[in-house]
Amino acid sequence: MNIFYDTEFLERGYKYPIELISIGMVRDDGEELYLINSEMPLHLILEHDWLRENVLPYLPIDASSPEMEAFWKLTIHYGVPALLQDRS
Repeated sequence: MNIFYDTEFLERGYKYPIELISIGMVRDDGEELYLINSEMPLHLILEHDWLRENVLPYLPIDASSPEMEAFWKLTIHYGVPALLQDRS
């Protein structure tokens, strides 16, 4: 059985550890697993252009979670229209 996987990381240079954002896995029979790091620093992801545009809009983030208050303030600050678009 094969398992295909994809990961997303936040890299900020050699002085900082690489931080896992998410991992997705799919078996050849179609079974899927997708996990996100609940401790990922959303504010740092927003400051990273590529992650903000290509990863963040696809993360299944619970909008009612406590850490989202700061996230939405930063979203307004950075003006991220992709976060408001329907991705279905």
